[in-house]
Amino acid sequence: MAQHLLTCPHCDRRGIRFWAKYWARPHSPAACQHCDQASSISDGVETASTWLYLIAGFWGLSIFMMQAMSSSEARADAAHPIWILISLLLFYFIVEAAKVFWAPLKAFSDSEVEKRKSSSNKIAIAIAIILISAMLLEQCGY
Repeated sequence: MAQHLLTCPHCDRRGIRFWAKYWARPHSPAACQHCDQASSISDGVETASTWLYLIAGFWGLSIFMMQAMSSSEARADAAHPIWILISLLLFYFIVEAAKVFWAPLKAFSDSEVEKRKSSSNKIAIAIAIILISAMLLEQCGY
């Protein structure tokens, strides 16, 4: 089972589960099984991945809007919007896997964790993006 554990930045022992690192964020860190200290992927990596998601989302939305505004003849030859969404989801999973395998864990103190918990609103943003995407698909007849 040790092969599925990652090294804790606090105690330098293998005590953080793979999936705990995957789900860990600066506002909701993973805890080491040995020292029970908090660690997560750094803010810099999270910021870079957020920018990648924004660029990919803008790119996907641009392609969708160009297809929606094109003539019906051109729209028949265009890719279905579901393929754009699948491509964006695949991109998301690739970036998340890269963060888990290559981004180092950063040690956080308890006060840093509490401060970050109060400023987290990613769920609200994700819901807003999903609702806007659904409305755009409905308005374009998909």
